[in-house]
Amino acid sequence: MEQEIKLTNKTFMELHEQVKKNKSSIKVLEDDSKEYRDRISELEKEQELKEATLTYIIEKAINEALKPYADENTNLKDQIKDLQIDKYKTAYNAWKWVSISAGAVIVGFAVTAFINAIVN
Repeated sequence: MEQEIKLTNKTFMELHEQVKKNKSSIKVLEDDSKEYRDRISELEKEQELKEATLTYIIEKAINEALKPYADENTNLKDQIKDLQIDKYKTAYNAWKWVSISAGAVIVGFAVTAFINAIVN
């Protein structure tokens, strides 16, 4: 029975040693795992920054490429507004001259009728 106890004690000591080694291995693995998590976090932040930078570059390139067309579009809109305003100005001037001419004809008719009344 003593021999069995000695074996058990020996086995216990070996297992105790193994547990200590495993604890130290676990500690090392936890430290490594933390380093890897930190590195992964850094890489994710770097990836987000690169994506944001790429998005900015693409937007800037598109804006620069489309800027002449946008400017031309703005100029054309301004020209259309000016033409619409000119259309209304021309219509106003036409009505103004028609009114002046009609007034002159009426005044001329009235003066002619007045002269004819005096003469006759």
